[in-house]
Amino acid sequence: MNDFKLNTTTWDIEQNDGKSGWLTVSSNEAIAQNMRQRLQTVVGEWFLNTTIYVDLFDLIFVKGTPAAVIESHLKDIISNTIGFIAFQKFNLDINTQLRTLTLDFVCETVDGVIQYNRLISENNSNLFTTTV
Repeated sequence: MNDFKLNTTTWDIEQNDGKSGWLTVSSNEAIAQNMRQRLQTVVGEWFLNTTIYVDLFDLIFVKGTPAAVIESHLKDIISNTIGFIAFQKFNLDINTQLRTLTLDFVCETVDGVIQYNRLISENNSNLFTTTV
């Protein structure tokens, strides 16, 4: 798998410094980048594919949603990423008082292993700390 390399802060396509053309990513780095994109897309954000999204405000941060439903939703998004094979570890920590969710997983892909850790807050849903 190959893709344009995206800046992980701005999500803009990275240019090759001082040279013409764009930087690219391949193999496991491309799969990890695609996985991060899928996990950071919220409902209705990308008009070209409305089936890829994290349902932050109608599922995850709604009072009373069972943890198993949230876990299933997130696992579906991750496991449907091209190149995904299997989870080696999956932890979901939901703090209902602070209205935060921490997603921590390790998964096997066709090109290696991806480690991912992300904190999501209802007040700051774009707070993403990811280790890949």
